[in-house]
Amino acid sequence: MVILFFSAHQLFSYSHAMYDAILPAGGGLNNLLMEAKFGLLVDRWFEMPRHKGIEGLYHYLCTYTMVLSGKWFGPGFPRPEATEIKDVYRICDWVSEQNYLGKSCCITTTSSNAVRIARAAEEMGVWLQSTKFVVHGEPFTEAKR
Repeated sequence: MVILFFSAHQLFSYSHAMYDAILPAGGGLNNLLMEAKFGLLVDRWFEMPRHKGIEGLYHYLCTYTMVLSGKWFGPGFPRPEATEIKDVYRICDWVSEQNYLGKSCCITTTSSNAVRIARAAEEMGVWLQSTKFVVHGEPFTEAKR
C-alpha cells in the first residue's frame, strides 16, 4: 500500500528526510526499512530527543548497528542527527538547500512535528510549496492541516 501511495504522489523523485525518534521507538527504523524495501533512499534522519544515560546509549548503539546494516546491505541509511524540538529550523535549512538545488522534499514525521516545521519555515521565510509531509503516529486534525 505504501508503495502505491508514494507512486500516486510521485514521491520517488523527491529528496527524503525523517524527523523521528531512534529506538526504542520503532517509527524511525520502520520507515527506513519500509522505504528501503522499494529502493528509496532517505537523505537525512533528524532524530527527535532520546533517553539519556546508559539506556539512551544502549538504544543509540542498537540504532547505529541497524544504520550500518542498511549501509552494507541496502540502499543506505542516514545517520541519525540529534535535533531538539526547538531546533527544527535545521530541517527548514535542509528544505531550503534542496529547493536551491531544484529538488522537491518529502518529510516523514508526526503531524504535530509537521506543524512545528511549517511554523518554523514560515518564520524563516522558507518556501514549502514543493514540500510534502507524510504524517503518522497521531490524528491529523483539521487544526493541524
